[in-house]
Amino acid sequence: MSYFRYEGGFRPGDAVTVVDGTFIGMPGRVISPTEAANSRQLSVDKASVFRTAKGMVWVVVEIFSRPVAVPLQPLQITWSAEAL
Repeated sequence: MSYFRYEGGFRPGDAVTVVDGTFIGMPGRVISPTEAANSRQLSVDKASVFRTAKGMVWVVVEIFSRPVAVPLQPLQITWSAEAL
């Protein structure tokens, strides 16, 4: 069990809804930065590279039935009982 907590009180596993930005109205689930790094396959010069922006919350939303990890600001999401 992870005790990681984002700014704004969001924890990995929280059900959220996007209320601002490109993904407005989409349900999602908060994930930890470690999960986000593992879900993304970024490489530069054959070395795995991943940097999280301070103050961003990683949320998994479904786009065309595929889970996608996106970084959002805490003000762009709200808790939801209906999310994934």
